[in-house]
Amino acid sequence: MELKNQVIVITGAGSGLGAALAKKYSEIGAHICLLGRTENKLKDIGRELPNNYSIHTVDISKLSDVKRVFDSITQTYGQIDLLFNNAGVG
Repeated sequence: MELKNQVIVITGAGSGLGAALAKKYSEIGAHICLLGRTENKLKDIGRELPNNYSIHTVDISKLSDVKRVFDSITQTYGQIDLLFNNAGVG
């Protein structure tokens, strides 16, 4: 599957596996949507990526937050090509 220029959404992107996925897929030219609760953590990860990312602060335990963010992403990019649902609720 060719992922260059594809829109990839990664929940829990502020650390650990989510951050590693963001770095890996940004290297091949995908647009990465970094999702997480803490904006500063997402910004830190974004600084390590090329300019092919966007930051979306969201609490995935709140349906209204999830709807808001996914509506925004689909309005901006048209579709989501791949989703890594990596966030944990704790």
